[in-house]
Amino acid sequence: MAQWRALARVGSNLNQIAAALNSARLTGAAMPSLADIRDALLALRSTLLAARTDVETDEEIDQETDT
Repeated sequence: MAQWRALARVGSNLNQIAAALNSARLTGAAMPSLADIRDALLALRSTLLAARTDVETDEEIDQETDT
């Protein structure tokens, strides 16, 4: 269950990035700089690492309650 939540968060982040890029292209707005894209990817990486930690913690809790 925790893995599905983590995957949903990743999907949400990717959709937000895609929507922002598409919106900028359609409106003629300036595209984000490489630094902005890097920052977004670093934020996504942090989210993924946090989700991984959450999943591991959930699994540890499950193991503790099973015994």
